[in-house]
Amino acid sequence: MEKMAIDEEAYNVLERIVGPENISKDPEILVSYRFNHGFAFGHIFYPEPGAVILPGSTEEVQAIVKACNKYKLRFKAHSTGWGLLGTTSEGSLVMDLRRMNRILKIDEKNQFAVVEPYVNWAQLQREIMKVGLNCSIIGAGAHCSPLASCTSGWGHSFTGTFTGYNGRNLLGVEWVLPTGEILRLGSRDAVGEYFCADGPGPSLRGIMRGFMGAFGGMGVFTKAAIKLSYWAGPPKSQIKGKSPRYTCDLPKNFFATAYTFPEWQNMVNAMVKICDAEIAYLVSHGGTATLPFTVVPSNKEFYDLWDAGMMTEMAKNNLEVMLVSDSPEELKFKKMVLDEIIAEEKGFSPEAVKMFMDVFYLGTVMADRCAVKFRAGSLGTSMGGQGALDNTSSQGPIGVAIKRKYINKGLLMEDGHDDAFIMTIEGGCFGYLEEMFNYDPADEESTKAATEYFIEATIETPMKHHFTPGCMVPFGGKEALESFGNAMYNFDVWQARVKKAFDPNDVSDRNFYATSEDTDKK
Repeated sequence: MEKMAIDEEAYNVLERIVGPENISKDPEILVSYRFNHGFAFGHIFYPEPGAVILPGSTEEVQAIVKACNKYKLRFKAHSTGWGLLGTTSEGSLVMDLRRMNRILKIDEKNQFAVVEPYVNWAQLQREIMKVGLNCSIIGAGAHCSPLASCTSGWGHSFTGTFTGYNGRNLLGVEWVLPTGEILRLGSRDAVGEYFCADGPGPSLRGIMRGFMGAFGGMGVFTKAAIKLSYWAGPPKSQIKGKSPRYTCDLPKNFFATAYTFPEWQNMVNAMVKICDAEIAYLVSHGGTATLPFTVVPSNKEFYDLWDAGMMTEMAKNNLEVMLVSDSPEELKFKKMVLDEIIAEEKGFSPEAVKMFMDVFYLGTVMADRCAVKFRAGSLGTSMGGQGALDNTSSQGPIGVAIKRKYINKGLLMEDGHDDAFIMTIEGGCFGYLEEMFNYDPADEESTKAATEYFIEATIETPMKHHFTPGCMVPFGGKEALESFGNAMYNFDVWQARVKKAFDPNDVSDRNFYATSEDTDKK
C-alpha cells in the first residue's frame, strides 16, 4: 500500500477531537510503534506510522474515523498491540486505545463480562475469579486484550478444553464501522443487554471476524461482551518466588501432571480419550523444547537440563493434564478414569515432571510464563492449524520432518524434533497446533532458513496435505492468502468484496486482511 501523508489541516482536526496531549507525530514516539518483538524474521522495525492518536471514548473513535474518511487517511486500531499483527502500513494513523481500559460490567449470574479494548486478560481474570468465574486466556499471554482476541484476531487457550475458543465466546460488540457508523450486534442492539452475539436476523459474526479476524481491517471495536466459565479454584492465587520464576501451589481440589508416551499416536489417542471422557479442565501437548523453556529461568539452566537428557525424557510425546473438582469424590473418580486411559496408551509420568508442577498452574490457567520473556535469540512459530483433533494432530510429525532438514544443517536450533503444541478446544470438539522453532536473528543464514521453513510448513504443506489454512498464514502476506484463495473458492476475493462494501474509502488498514485488489475476479 502507498504511503499516506497526514497534512497539517487533517492533523489539526484530529487534535481538536482528543486534545493536544493525546496525539503526536514526534519521531521518537512513532519509532516506538515500529518495534516488533515477535516473528520478525530479521526485521526488528516495521513501517513507521504518520501519527499516533489516543481516543478515550467511542464518540472520539467515531469522530476520528469520520475525519479519516474525509481526509482519506488510513488508520489502524491498536490495543495491547501483540506482535507483527499490531503493526501498520507506512504513514497510517495508529489509533492507540490504551485510554479505553475499563471493565464495564461483570454479570456473575449470566457469566459474562463487558470490557473496553485495553483491558488485558490478567486484569479481567483477577476480578472474575473473586466471583467464581474464569476466562480463556490465549497462549500469547495474560498481557493481551480479550476484546482483540474475541473480535479481531485469534488465539487459543491451554484451558480451552473447558473455557472454549474466544471467537465463539464473543457475546456482542459495539463496532465503529470503517465509515464511522456505530453498529451494535446481537441482544445489545435489540434490548440493551449483552447476552447473545447474534440476531435478530442474519448473523454478522462471519463478516466481523470470520475464522481469524480482520486484524484492524474492518473498523474499531470499542466494547465487547465475553462469555465466562465456572471456576472451582480459589478467588485469589497465592503467588510466590520472584522474577523470572514465580510459583504457585496447586489448589487442593486440582490435580495436574504431564505424561510421556512411546509414540506420537499413543499421545494423540490418550488426548482424544480424555476429551471424550469429559474429565479434564485442560489437556494439551507441549513442545520438547518450548515446554521446558517456559519453566526454567535462564538459558544456562535450560541447556544444563538439556545436556543431561532430562528435557527429552520429560517432554517426549508429552501430554499435560489438569483435573478440577468440586469434591474429593469427584477428583478421585476423574483420576481413576485418567489412570485407565494413560495405562491403555502405555504412558507414564516421569519423576522429573514433579520439579516443574509449581509453575504449571501459572503457565496454563493464568498463561503467565515469565521465564520466556527473558530469552536471548528469537522464537518463531508456524502452521497454526485448527480443526478436528485427528486432522490437527497429524500436522505435528509433518512439521517435524520439514524442520529436521534445517536443524541438520545447523540453521535452526536443535529442539528435539517435536516442538509443537496442541490445544484441545471445547472438550476436544476441535484442536489447534503450532510448530515452534528457534533461530538466530543475528545470523543472516539462520534468518533466511527461518523464513524458508515458515513458508514450507505454513503455506506449502497445508496446500499439499489439504489442511485448513493455518492461523499463521497472514504472516505470509498477500501471496499466501492468494495461494489459499485459489484453492478454496477464492475466499480472498470475497473478503476483498466485503471489505470494499464496508469500507468504500479503504481507510481501515488492511495490511493483514483482504489484501486482494481483484474484486472483479470470476
